[in-house]
Amino acid sequence: MTNPTDQLKIIVRRLVTRVKLMVGRCVLLAVNDTLNLQKVQVHALNGEILDGVERIQDYGFTSVPLAGAEGVVIAVGGNRSHALALSIFDRRNRLKDLQPGEVAIYSHENADSETGHRIVLKNGREIEIYGDKMTVITDTSVEVVAPTVTVNAESVQVNAESVEVDTDTIEVTAATKCTLNCGDLNLGGEGGEKVARIGDRVQIDTGDSAGLWPIVEGSDHARAL
Repeated sequence: MTNPTDQLKIIVRRLVTRVKLMVGRCVLLAVNDTLNLQKVQVHALNGEILDGVERIQDYGFTSVPLAGAEGVVIAVGGNRSHALALSIFDRRNRLKDLQPGEVAIYSHENADSETGHRIVLKNGREIEIYGDKMTVITDTSVEVVAPTVTVNAESVQVNAESVEVDTDTIEVTAATKCTLNCGDLNLGGEGGEKVARIGDRVQIDTGDSAGLWPIVEGSDHARAL
């Protein structure tokens, strides 16, 4: 007959074993991102491979980490066949040197600390976005509200059926050339007086040159087709 003390020791050992099996570190091997709840395959204790591990992610945020990333795995009730991955991190690409209170979203393309792929919510209510290309797709509208908007670019292209600018003043400075291609050009609004070009005929009402004469010369600084 088993001694009660021995029975208690057996129970305690089993409990300790289950507790030890409940939480541990793991290394990511593969990701299945086709399901409603992402599942991963991980390398856990002593060469143990856990497959179909459900990965728990925060609402509104999702990712597909690279193989070799590390994580924390929990076996519910110590049952290794029902494991959950609560956190997966990748020290190889982690964005470093943030200031206290700052937050960032980044990817594995963040190897370069100056031009990496990331969004940083910086102190002072500043937001910095780094990347090679940014695309905004919306079915209705995009609105930018700011006291000052500055665009620094080698070139800017706007493709639209119509463009409307409503402002008190507008200034365009071009060091070499300013080209405007359009069908009808209305300066000051529609219904204004006609503007003549070289080759157009203008009416001279007085003097020896009275009559309808073509314009033969204009300014070198303003040209039109």
